[in-house]
Amino acid sequence: MENKLQPEEIAKIKDFRQTTDQLIISFGEIEFEMQVLNMRKEEQQKKLVLLKANQDVYSKVLFEKYGNVRINFETGDIMKSEW
Repeated sequence: MENKLQPEEIAKIKDFRQTTDQLIISFGEIEFEMQVLNMRKEEQQKKLVLLKANQDVYSKVLFEKYGNVRINFETGDIMKSEW
């Protein structure tokens, strides 16, 4: 038994370590991007909640003004609701 690794064995181990280091860096970059995307997603969810609340308020305003009607949003025509 030899007391020292062969150069090709050392090279292989160094290659494994280098690949491991690259993966660690890559995973870190991916995690960072995921955090940024999660922050953007949360911002968009807040905007969606606000949009929905504004739509609900405006729907009530229109209901109070026109009653239970159907509205063609392309033309603005108001038709009596059948229900």
